[in-house]
Amino acid sequence: MPVNRHNDIISRRVAMNKTFRVLILSLLCTTLFGTSSATSAQYSKVSREQLFNELNNPRLTIVDLRENQYWKESGFKIKKAVRLNPDSPDFKSLKRGGTVVLYCVCPDERQSAALTQQFIDNGFEYTYVLSGGWNSWIDARYPVERK
Repeated sequence: MPVNRHNDIISRRVAMNKTFRVLILSLLCTTLFGTSSATSAQYSKVSREQLFNELNNPRLTIVDLRENQYWKESGFKIKKAVRLNPDSPDFKSLKRGGTVVLYCVCPDERQSAALTQQFIDNGFEYTYVLSGGWNSWIDARYPVERK
């Protein structure tokens, strides 16, 4: 077999191997984390301005769902927010009958979006996700408080 043909075959195998690895990685990520388009139909968003305007509403519950690493690193939370562990949220600690706004630090609000249905299933009918999450709130310099 000529050297050029041999090199061509090896190059094709390497390219196919890389393509196969990228495909497997993409499938794995989609399986583990889902896609934002798949979850976007399952939840409604609220803007940071809308949440800011409702901060004094006594029927509002703001829930911090940041991953434990981000929660531990930060000394702050959104004003009046309560912390729930996203891995095992304790719904008993929340008041029912009002509006719930979830926030996290994930791209496309993935953590909050993933848990929205759990909140609805546990009796929190009016559950929303803060658009842009924690980073959006901080960027707007809206009120935060020490944990």
